[in-house]
Amino acid sequence: MGTKAGVTDHSHLHEVSAFGREYVYDAHRFQAFRLGPNALHAWRSSHRHCEAGLDGEANPSVLRRLEANQLIRRYAARPHAARLPNRGYINDFVLHITQGCNMRCHYCYSNQGCYETPRTARMPLTTAKGAVDFLYERSDPRRDPVLTFFGGEPLMNLRVIRDTVAYAESRGHALGRRMRFSMTTNGTLLKPEIVTFLKQHRFDLLVSIDGIGADQDVHRVMAGGKGSFRILEPKLKDLLRVRPTVARATLARGNVDAEKVVTDIIDFGFSGVYLSVATGNDAEAVSAAAMRQLCASLERLATRYLEMAKRGDYLPFLTLQEAVEQIHKGRVILSGCSGGKRLVAVLNNGDIQACTMCPSDETPFRMGNVLTGEFDARSQSYFAGRCVDDIETCSKCWARYLCGGGCFARNVRFDGDIDTPDPVSCAFHTKVYELAVVIVYELGQIGIAPLPEGLRAPLEQRQHASSGSAEGAVTHTGGAPDGRAQGNALSLPVHCASGFPNRNFRD
Repeated sequence: MGTKAGVTDHSHLHEVSAFGREYVYDAHRFQAFRLGPNALHAWRSSHRHCEAGLDGEANPSVLRRLEANQLIRRYAARPHAARLPNRGYINDFVLHITQGCNMRCHYCYSNQGCYETPRTARMPLTTAKGAVDFLYERSDPRRDPVLTFFGGEPLMNLRVIRDTVAYAESRGHALGRRMRFSMTTNGTLLKPEIVTFLKQHRFDLLVSIDGIGADQDVHRVMAGGKGSFRILEPKLKDLLRVRPTVARATLARGNVDAEKVVTDIIDFGFSGVYLSVATGNDAEAVSAAAMRQLCASLERLATRYLEMAKRGDYLPFLTLQEAVEQIHKGRVILSGCSGGKRLVAVLNNGDIQACTMCPSDETPFRMGNVLTGEFDARSQSYFAGRCVDDIETCSKCWARYLCGGGCFARNVRFDGDIDTPDPVSCAFHTKVYELAVVIVYELGQIGIAPLPEGLRAPLEQRQHASSGSAEGAVTHTGGAPDGRAQGNALSLPVHCASGFPNRNFRD
């Protein structure tokens, strides 16, 4: 879809200010350019007058250099993202093994764990077995299907978890396949024998924790209203002694210092940290003023990440790391959510839901039932066909091919509309992407590939490995064989494995 003659289209270009420098990022080519004062003035002038195509205020020689690198260009067509075929596989089931919880987190999107249902609602074994059978039948035979135990707090239904794992492994052995398991837990019910069970069956484990000490207790409280860290601390120490574990923290009102939260959790012993923000219209959502504080702390955290990377160390802030890897590899996300496509949720009555965060009986969210065998392929096609280019609010955003339109459950919570992005979530993720752009650029200038295995290697080894890479298309190694990962993903060519080519305009 092109632009009309004579008009300069800059909607794919985005100015980034970070670490005391100015950059322009080209979202179509996954490239960043660092601009000096004259070049920056020329670019800003062109950007301001893009509708009229007026570039005459700036130095002509600088303009020619900008135009040669396509930072100023006419007929700047956005690349129409080809839609990936939907093969109909479902590879990930999220079992709502219980819809109750022993905690009462203030910002919880599921009515403090119960999804508007009685807190005692637990999935029976017959439903869990039906989900296992359905998943083996519907998943890609070339992949190991993934069964995630979710809640509420899943460990409140431990017996069914144990029996479901035994059944899934037995069925897998008979079919010549293997099912992988994961769990999201608040950690407060962990015991040594449970940790042993999780390790024996190779569970991927994600612990929800908002910080160490008082930070955890701001919003994550027990059913009686008391803070949870005193209960959690010894259980986490026992857990981390025997297996690496990743944490997920939610930043909310009164706890928005991302730098402190992430570094405290890593120092406590976790192998990595994901960050999210409380959204929607409730009182705990991050306000505009708090978002400015949060973004400032993210920049401090990114500065630490970059400094560590330059000296051969690695900060496992996984939200930033995944953005860095995505930009480095040039991976386009057409739809930011896998829900309804390759991932679905199963409720305690067997209903299949497109979204793990907002179970609903309304079409297209309700897609079938594992006990009856019912499945609505039309709903799956609806979600598989969603593309960020079709969302009016997102269609002109510079970061649309990085986030893919984000999480539709957050959108529904904010405005009741699947296609109205939540501004708090947008502000958080665009800041992360801006920082990732600059990190990939700066590491590329010294020949370092910004990947965990490369960042841990000696500098000379990292530079040697990067210099041998040739220009070409990146092969996506994660997600389904059809190229999907965290939604629909495509690979675009990048110029070198060390990141962006050298693009400096210092006048």
